[in-house]
Amino acid sequence: KDPNLYTVVTEVYVNCQNPDGTLFYNGICHICGLPVYDYDETPNALKPQYDHVWPIDKGGADTPRNVKLSHAHCNAVKSNRWLSEVDREACREHITNVLEELAEELL
Repeated sequence: KDPNLYTVVTEVYVNCQNPDGTLFYNGICHICGLPVYDYDETPNALKPQYDHVWPIDKGGADTPRNVKLSHAHCNAVKSNRWLSEVDREACREHITNVLEELAEELL
């Protein structure tokens, strides 16, 4: 594993930027297409994680070029599969439900 990957990914979470300064999905989960949140009260399903686009166990590298921002839930659903094998609409529906529940709690 790249020893600097944690630092790079932490920077991506905070700044929504790639190491070269370009925007990193503008804080959007690359799996479901919905915003990723990161503050103390964020439910676990919405927390940011990084997904290995090319799964590690399928030969993907543990490098910044192979990681993209995702929700914890969406990343867990994708697991070690290719993005084309994931029901992205089901992920989007789950995240939307979590957001609606959170909104009800806050109102």
